[in-house]
Amino acid sequence: MNIENICKDLRTAANALAKQNALQKNATLEEVARCIQEDRKKILLANECDVKNARINGMTESLIERLSLNNAKIDDIIKSLHIVVNQTDPVGEILAGWQHPNGMQIQQVRVPIGVVAIIYESRPNVTVDAFCLAYKSGNALLLRGSSSALESNKALVASIKRALKKNGVPNAVYLSESTNHDDVQEILNAVGKIDVAIPRGGKNLIQSVIKNARIPVIETGSGVCHLFVDESANLRNAVTIAENAKKQRTGACNAIECILVHKKIAHEFLPLLVKKLGGSVLLKADEFCL
Repeated sequence: MNIENICKDLRTAANALAKQNALQKNATLEEVARCIQEDRKKILLANECDVKNARINGMTESLIERLSLNNAKIDDIIKSLHIVVNQTDPVGEILAGWQHPNGMQIQQVRVPIGVVAIIYESRPNVTVDAFCLAYKSGNALLLRGSSSALESNKALVASIKRALKKNGVPNAVYLSESTNHDDVQEILNAVGKIDVAIPRGGKNLIQSVIKNARIPVIETGSGVCHLFVDESANLRNAVTIAENAKKQRTGACNAIECILVHKKIAHEFLPLLVKKLGGSVLLKADEFCL
């Protein structure tokens, strides 16, 4: 990866994008949605290739579910673009202001960051989510996804670039297609070329980026999703909710990882939960529950 040339192109794009108004940016994002719709079959075929390789390499089914795309997920990607289009443009928003005693007007105004790098894990939908949020806020974007989703990401970025050539800033996005981590280190050491790096993924990824970066990093949380069952809860409903929250999509970020149970109903609730899950989920409990 030629980080010098890539960042030069992205900087040029960022400067051009910063001058676009909300109508121009929204028109581009609408064009991206149309191109993804038109390229749906190509994107799904690319994703099939990723899924096939993932199974060959022994990836767990829960992670494959996160990697997989289907028509419903493509529909959701397109919907997410329309949601961003309908949001208020943040650029130029005045957050605060005051007048200095000498008459100078001072204002706090939202402006684009410039060139942003997103380092993320297997979900292909993040490719579009990251792009549309960056574009809407006037930023050029360097994407570095996981090797397991490379073909899917390439197909999605091809659709995005096709839209940008029709109606937008052509070089506003770049996808690193490397399958080793050398390019990650190049990104994290691109002082003066990349304005900020944002890791999106698990705790290990986030900590690795924070530890190795020489450029600014916006730290995101890895998250621990909880369900609390109070003493006043309908226990059978709570058991059903717990099963759904864990098993509907086990690989999703919002699948629950921890259940907090009020001590007054723990001995009644937990046997119901064990029965409902039927051994399909590994349960670990503290000493009080054993």
